[in-house]
Amino acid sequence: MLVSHWHRGKLVQRTLNAAAYGLVLALVCGAQPLMAQCPNGSIVCNGARVESPDATLDSECAGVKASFDAAEGTMSAVAGPGSSAIVRNIDRFELHGVPGVPAVSIRIRLSLSGFLAEADIHYGALMFLGFRYEQGEVRTSETVVFDSHFRAFVIDHDVDLEALVIPGQPFHVAYNVQLNGIDRGGNIAGVLSFVDLPPGASVMSCKGFQQTAVQLEATTWSRVKALF
Repeated sequence: MLVSHWHRGKLVQRTLNAAAYGLVLALVCGAQPLMAQCPNGSIVCNGARVESPDATLDSECAGVKASFDAAEGTMSAVAGPGSSAIVRNIDRFELHGVPGVPAVSIRIRLSLSGFLAEADIHYGALMFLGFRYEQGEVRTSETVVFDSHFRAFVIDHDVDLEALVIPGQPFHVAYNVQLNGIDRGGNIAGVLSFVDLPPGASVMSCKGFQQTAVQLEATTWSRVKALF
């Protein structure tokens, strides 16, 4: 398992022991059906927590506005000085459209964008991300931290999880985004996507997320000549 840690714009990576990609273990796990009750997501707004298994959730309190839309694969949070927001979501997915393939290697991506304001003495703002994939006994995770200290910090970063997914078997993807406004405040937004899907493959989730890879169409020399 590769854990990545960003501190003041610098990426530090270290490798931890993780369960091997054992297909047999994952196949025999007691996985829940995709459309069973969805896992709860939650938002903590200045310490006040709300949670729900629904695809969308939002919360607003003094200096904070936070939300996620699992069907769209999006999340966002704004925290002013002295405020904090935590956005947590977990969803159950399945991969389909790859008949006869025992396992597919893909990347699960959370694309982050945002801004942490500058502070003269203390930290202007701090953002923490925990990002996790799990299927059976197989787990991978990434941890990322951004802060603004003596300077503003613009966030524009993709966080990838490498996953070996067994088609037709449920797997979970979760993220935990914490934004602390500290002295000046900041904002963060994220978009979930699946990268390197085979042509024709599709990913769908309990909370309504769907993504389908483009099916490449076979061509002939006569079709190529017709283009010119």
